[in-house]
Amino acid sequence: MSPPLAILSYHRVLPDTGPLAEGWPYVRRGTAVSLGSFARQIEQLTRHCALVDEATVCAWAHGQAELERPSVWLTFDDGYRDVVDHALPVLDASGVTATVFVTTCTLEAPPGALPADRWYAALTRARQSRGELAVNGSRWSFDLSQTDDRMRLVDGPERRHFLYASQDEQASILRALGHALGGPTEPAAGLYLSGEALRRLVQRGWTVGAHGATHTPFPVLTSAALAAEFDDQESAFARHGLPRPTALAYPDAAWSAAAEAELTRRGYRTALLLGDRRAQKLPLRLGRFLVPDDPHWVQRVLLPALEGDG
Repeated sequence: MSPPLAILSYHRVLPDTGPLAEGWPYVRRGTAVSLGSFARQIEQLTRHCALVDEATVCAWAHGQAELERPSVWLTFDDGYRDVVDHALPVLDASGVTATVFVTTCTLEAPPGALPADRWYAALTRARQSRGELAVNGSRWSFDLSQTDDRMRLVDGPERRHFLYASQDEQASILRALGHALGGPTEPAAGLYLSGEALRRLVQRGWTVGAHGATHTPFPVLTSAALAAEFDDQESAFARHGLPRPTALAYPDAAWSAAAEAELTRRGYRTALLLGDRRAQKLPLRLGRFLVPDDPHWVQRVLLPALEGDG
């Protein structure tokens, strides 16, 4: 039996002070880790596992090669600049490369922002804590200073509906949220990696995968809109001098049969979900662990999962 593989999904890596507090919605959602936690996790991973690259995982998933020992593939979703500012020095020190999955609207001029980042910008840049929000026919009065309300704003039914809504409805909900909180709904400038920064990562041995053109979950798209989403992301890769992607992370980890068929038709070799489990040899449905801000997570969770029966 081949040794096990775990694929890890990171998003943001933030310094232990300052920006970590400013990025609290990401930490609460589980899509940010502190630099201290990240460094400890990488130390443990390099001690106990082989850190493998996209090509190795692709060959393994297609039954073309086997792993020699328990292995881990590091991935970063959404293309945040934190990857270069904070994660890269840690990985360079360990001789490790990774894969960044980028949503290509962030490469445009001016860059577009992912819907979730606009939502979180409203929370982190709020000038008032109390407000009211009407979403999907339900009206809710909230207080951002209350823990339960903060958690619901981070990942409750209002945000989930927002992520799957049409662009027009998203704009309407976002205006209402910004009005309720009295602040802007655009992230601060420089949140994402530029095309130039991504090309430099490729030169260092990293790979860049696709993550949609707009981060719209694929299941809500018509067949024509899905094809356009793929056309747009692939055109952006070419326009910015990036190798044509052969790996994709499903936006919002949302799989659909139509999306998998489109991936197959276009020659993608691997596609990634979430699921907090070891990867199985399903090349277009590879599960990943969403890594929390816990310096002991590798020893506490990942290593027992790799040593278990699957």
